[in-house]
Amino acid sequence: MNKQQLASTIWQSANQMRSKIEANEYKDYILGFMFYKYLSEREIQFLKDEGYKDVDIKKVSETS
Repeated sequence: MNKQQLASTIWQSANQMRSKIEANEYKDYILGFMFYKYLSEREIQFLKDEGYKDVDIKKVSETS
């Protein structure tokens, strides 16, 4: 798969996922999800920096 095919596949997937939502409105959802992912990754990194092990992090995330 080349870059053009990959880009085409990604756009098709995005269009299918957004369904009847306008593209500019869909952008707001995606940016929100990206921000949430960023926060989640930062939280995990913070916990690791504080000495939490993967098992502890999994317990914390399961009880939330």
